[in-house]
Amino acid sequence: MKLITTLLTTATLLVSCGIPQNQADQDITNDRSDLTGSFEELQNGRVSYRAVEDEQGAIITDLDVNGKNFTVIMHQENGLQEINGNGVVLDEQDRKALQEAQDLLEAQIDPETIDPKQRALIAVTSYIAAAPEGYVHENRKFNSSLGLKDEGITCIKKGRTAKAEWNTQSSTYESLDIVVGTNYPNNYGCMGRCGADCGSWWIPSSWTKDCLDHDMCSYLNNASGGSSDPNCGDEYNEAADDWLGGVWVGCSG
Repeated sequence: MKLITTLLTTATLLVSCGIPQNQADQDITNDRSDLTGSFEELQNGRVSYRAVEDEQGAIITDLDVNGKNFTVIMHQENGLQEINGNGVVLDEQDRKALQEAQDLLEAQIDPETIDPKQRALIAVTSYIAAAPEGYVHENRKFNSSLGLKDEGITCIKKGRTAKAEWNTQSSTYESLDIVVGTNYPNNYGCMGRCGADCGSWWIPSSWTKDCLDHDMCSYLNNASGGSSDPNCGDEYNEAADDWLGGVWVGCSG
């Protein structure tokens, strides 16, 4: 997939975004329906993107990192519908390229005026960048049929107590009351916040029940590999819509 890059050429806008003028080919742009662009000269390769809203209100985000393609479909009311990674596995260079792209996008988007396509683009970029090493990005579809202890997108509040619930290979149900936002060691800060540790900026600043479930399962069982983990893989899958859509429904802590 090769996306057409639309360029911002207004120097004052580049300066106001904090982006050097010689990076004009890396600036986010927005026309009437499509959000398209590319980062051509990252230290770790190339990232291009396209986000468009269809007639049904779904945001379709296409992302290409060093020739590896992803499509994510999210609906502002119905939530996450599909993640299609075409079976690719990202290497360390790919993940670093996505992180570079995420940093540049964050520098250019104002949280006060962000629109749904911009929000989807940053959420998708950060979610894919944080995938575990060796993770196979298959085609996954989501619907209203929820799995064990999958609450859909259920907001929780920092500083309040919530019950984390999960299952493992050796148990059908475990639970523990946790103060949301508690910092645990070994990069398990901000318990209940979607994403690794306390993250950066504000996307994905989704504080949700499914992310709390996965945080505690992962911490106590030393989980790795995302959905392939034998103990916490189902919790990882159940938290995908929370990470990508939690902020949309107000789960900002």
